[in-house]
Amino acid sequence: MDPMVIMMQLIQMGVNVRKHSGAYWEQSLSLMLYQAVEENYDYALTVDYDTVFRPSDVRYMLHLIVNEPSAAAVFPVQYRREADQLLVGLDGHDDGKATVKDLEPHLVPASLGHFGLTLIRVSALKQIPHPWLQSMPNRDGVWGPGKLDADIAFWHKLKAAGLKAFCATRVVVGHMQQMITWPGENYQPVHQYAGKYFGDGDAPPEVITAAKDRALSKESFHAVNQVPQDGDAGRLNETDVRGGGDLGSAGGVVYAVEEARAGEGSDGGGDERVEPPEVSDPGDASARRPATRARRPAINGGYGPVGVGRASGP
Repeated sequence: MDPMVIMMQLIQMGVNVRKHSGAYWEQSLSLMLYQAVEENYDYALTVDYDTVFRPSDVRYMLHLIVNEPSAAAVFPVQYRREADQLLVGLDGHDDGKATVKDLEPHLVPASLGHFGLTLIRVSALKQIPHPWLQSMPNRDGVWGPGKLDADIAFWHKLKAAGLKAFCATRVVVGHMQQMITWPGENYQPVHQYAGKYFGDGDAPPEVITAAKDRALSKESFHAVNQVPQDGDAGRLNETDVRGGGDLGSAGGVVYAVEEARAGEGSDGGGDERVEPPEVSDPGDASARRPATRARRPAINGGYGPVGVGRASGP
């Protein structure tokens, strides 16, 4: 979220806004919390740059914490980025797991929370030993499975100090993240988390399936897939499209190919080279050249319909 938008929303509510940034998130946040203690504020509100909220969310959370003296911290319902998992830990549940019944009360005791939009009672902070936020490697000293992140360490220390955190279940906030939108079946949008694409290395299966179906629905597979050398033009065949050729699923490539155009002298089985379509910009060489096995397929350019996925070459 634009920091200026956040600041304006909070300033209009009479909140004294402080901003700190740096390479070390936990140090920046700790310094801000130190100031809240030193300047004798009653409450500190932490806000992440990628949290989307309304001023009414903050007002209601303030109402809740004022009327629940046992609450050291109150945080809203928010989803983790690039995962369909709640940023909350409830006793007796795995992290991020909660049922609708669990979230019926307006305030639910929680063992883990987040700092996306979190209201902390400053008097409670004084009872927590320093450092409040500290990342720790696992037992082998490795930053891998079993490590403890700084934000999780805070909630552990808060609980160890005999303090309570609550999830405000009627306050829901957004979490900005990068998404990829693909044309799927009938060219309807299919959304994919950016991290999922880089993790899987390909478009969602339904996008690939839809592209294959569009390609295989054609009666002919007249497409040039190799730059002609010595008059020899390579041809993409049905085996290649289905993933059985050297452009198969290992490369993650799906090419949509078009039916031979009328008047080109093709008999449907064709060995003729199909020329790329005319382009309005004669200087756009990429729009005139055919896709090749050695190159990533052009998107919204090149020969014929679009290819989606990854090419095996550079």
